[in-house]
Amino acid sequence: MSVSQILAWFQKAVPTPAKKNFNTQTGVHFEEVAEMLDALSGDDAESARRLNAIRKDLHFFATDMKAGTVQLSIKDPVEFVDAICDQVVTAVGSAHMANVDVMSGLQEVADSNDSKFDEDGNPIFNEDMKIMKGPNYFKAKLEPYAANARFRAAPGLPKVAAEAF
Repeated sequence: MSVSQILAWFQKAVPTPAKKNFNTQTGVHFEEVAEMLDALSGDDAESARRLNAIRKDLHFFATDMKAGTVQLSIKDPVEFVDAICDQVVTAVGSAHMANVDVMSGLQEVADSNDSKFDEDGNPIFNEDMKIMKGPNYFKAKLEPYAANARFRAAPGLPKVAAEAF
């Protein structure tokens, strides 16, 4: 199962997380949500404007979290785990509604992450303790899992320039 595989990857990469690890990973999580927003398009000018605004703010916030200039703490652990679980559930639901193969895609991403480890299955860190790509790394190939996506943006819709974050 790929979720168990993902958890094992993190447990091996960061067996004893510090608060900095928590904030960095949460920033990465927000960054991925922002990247999902990058992949969407507003169907009208107002939708595009609002999408662009939240996308930009979330990119900035995620970048600041990863840099350590914004730090968060968990004020309600039960609500935190509820929200994390609901995010997984609603992400799978969104993928289903869009007709993308999230289960196979998740396995491909998990396998790609595993390929970052060295030949002995250990993480490779740089001087900033960022996990580097190992000698057998391969980029996840997700095109087959998105081939039948529904609700693609129609050509000729109003374009709102995506401002750099």
